Amino acid sequence: MLLFSASIVVAQNTQAVGDGGRSDNSYRSATNKGQQSAPSRFRFELNGGTGILTGSTKEAKDVLTQMGVSRSQANSYYSHLVSNRTIGLNAHYFINPRYALGIDYQFYYNHAGFTGNFDPQDGYNMLYGKYSEYIYTNYAGLSTLYRRSFGVSEKWFYTMHWSLGMVFYRDETSIINIPALITGNAFATSLSAGAEYFIHRRISLGAKLSAFTSSLHSVTIHDGQSSQKMTLEKGQYENLTRINVLLSCNIYL
Repeated sequence: MLLFSASIVVAQNTQAVGDGGRSDNSYRSATNKGQQSAPSRFRFELNGGTGILTGSTKEAKDVLTQMGVSRSQANSYYSHLVSNRTIGLNAHYFINPRYALGIDYQFYYNHAGFTGNFDPQDGYNMLYGKYSEYIYTNYAGLSTLYRRSFGVSEKWFYTMHWSLGMVFYRDETSIINIPALITGNAFATSLSAGAEYFIHRRISLGAKLSAFTSSLHSVTIHDGQSSQKMTLEKGQYENLTRINVLLSCNIYL
């Protein structure tokens, strides 16, 4: 899961000083104290990092062990599968120095797999093959952003970001060399809190903790020849909720 966040700020109201140069005072007062219109209207962020799915894997591990897989192999498989890499992009327009509205995109990638022996529970045969999953989760939504300075240097800001949108799920799975595709979509929300530090008037680097929340109530299973939509029972929903640690790079224009 990936890294980075930076910000760029272009002051709209700069103040001439004695020798014809420009002062930072208008930028600081507008950005930090909200006494003037915001010096920047647009904020663009690239972020990435790592995270973990929060749903229980106990029942899924039990299914694997019933197929003849050892408990240690099942534990290893799902410890890899719940770990995700993530990258995200968002853009916001400031309606005042502290609040902004915009759009948010997030991508999550999970993968695990192994090759081994499986028991089909027929009393006679043992099967040998690959068991794997490649999970791609895309999210897009509308978002709000809040930021405010702290500290005496006026270079540190804390940020809060909330969005609401749709998640699109794709699981490319292979069960004992038999491929299948599982897809679905649902409403989702994302909430993050963090801090950013300006390394330049126009660029900041940041770090944040985010929580992504969603679950699939139905999925469509494709086997290469036909598709079947399946409604999941309560308690069997596909939990997509995850916690992520992200680094970001933000640009203000």
